[in-house]
Amino acid sequence: MGSPKVIVDNDTSALLASNKTVEKNARSPIARILTSGVFFWALIALTTIAAIWLGALSENRNFFDRDEEIYMRVTKLFGNEISAELLRSYNGEPASPAPVFFIVYSAWGKLFGFTYPALRTLSLAITLLTMLCLWLYLRRFEAGEGKDFFPVLVFVFPYIFCMGFSLMAEPLTLLLTVIGLCCCLSGLRHNSDVLLLIGSIAIAAALYVRIHAVFVCLALMATLIIQRNCSIRKWFFAVLPILLRLPLLFWQGGLTVSREAFPGTKPELGLCISNINFSLVWFGYMFFPLLWWARTRRWINFLAVLALIPFYFLVRPDFLGTEHNGALRSIFLQLGANPTQIKWILFPVWIIGCYITVELIQRFLSKKDISEVFLCACIVMYFAQLIFSTVAFERYYLLAVPAIILLGVKRTTRSGGYIAIAGWHFLFLALTFVRLLKDLV
Repeated sequence: MGSPKVIVDNDTSALLASNKTVEKNARSPIARILTSGVFFWALIALTTIAAIWLGALSENRNFFDRDEEIYMRVTKLFGNEISAELLRSYNGEPASPAPVFFIVYSAWGKLFGFTYPALRTLSLAITLLTMLCLWLYLRRFEAGEGKDFFPVLVFVFPYIFCMGFSLMAEPLTLLLTVIGLCCCLSGLRHNSDVLLLIGSIAIAAALYVRIHAVFVCLALMATLIIQRNCSIRKWFFAVLPILLRLPLLFWQGGLTVSREAFPGTKPELGLCISNINFSLVWFGYMFFPLLWWARTRRWINFLAVLALIPFYFLVRPDFLGTEHNGALRSIFLQLGANPTQIKWILFPVWIIGCYITVELIQRFLSKKDISEVFLCACIVMYFAQLIFSTVAFERYYLLAVPAIILLGVKRTTRSGGYIAIAGWHFLFLALTFVRLLKDLV
């Protein structure tokens, strides 16, 4: 009587294994190339070597941003002596990153010298370590999940790549945020308090570099709400990074150093509703291939976009304003476009970004897969938090990129979306080197 049951179990196991093999192979050749480890590390190696050969780490290249010069001065201050007063005021220097950035880079400077090549090398090492963490997580925890992931898009994202060769705070923020995201994802999926705690500590560390990583806390809270999870421990992990950041907030009198150091409004404080529309435009022109993977009720997406059209025209951002400094602003300034022209040029892009965002909100509300709920919340909450920022430079959006990549796309045999993503790989790569060459020429 027991033998048939064993045969059935074996047949079932074989069938499941066969289905997994079919699922694994049910992709177009383009998808297999774009998701392979060989492609991932080969492209990272080639682009890194090319950038170094062009002089991306050299002393005499132009600054990525004038902040590099300011950050060098503050890093040297931290290299001399760290005091309570220095932590509070940075000796009057208008530097917005929190102290962990300067502590880490000053420690590196003591070992290898306070020169731009040495400190830029640290940024590159941190960026490469970020990519290693992302690749290891996807390889270990997301393999065989019926989704495709394109992690190299994080590296060739223009601002991530270029700041990886610059003395900027974003590389360290990115590394800590990626660690926090991966740990929180695993913690939610496996109901592990230990992983959630590690993720919470990583995000707390990220907040001590740049405040923008707070979106992970907000996303975790939103996920617990939508899942109706009242666990005191999990809620504690969600608010812990914010609690740990409060002492510095009170000591510095705000999210950055003393207000007197800045000629105008402090960069992380304010209320600007139009930043939502800028986020939707950014999403639309940077990640439009996600349209191929929209799978929720499309009529809801279309109706929501139609209903929100007046919002775009009534609270349209100043795309030429310095608060939105970045590629879009530079292109329109070079073309000599006026605000009315820009409004209509970017309207279709806004529609795409709005459609994808509504799609993510629907998927968040569906409550089916907790990791997808969390990542959708991360992306939406990142856009939402920028409402409270008077400055929303395009480079700040780099922290949203890992969440988008970790969300992945549902595996399919159709090649249309994969062709779009392949094209976007090369477009990102082209934009990356155009941005880098701007500083090298």
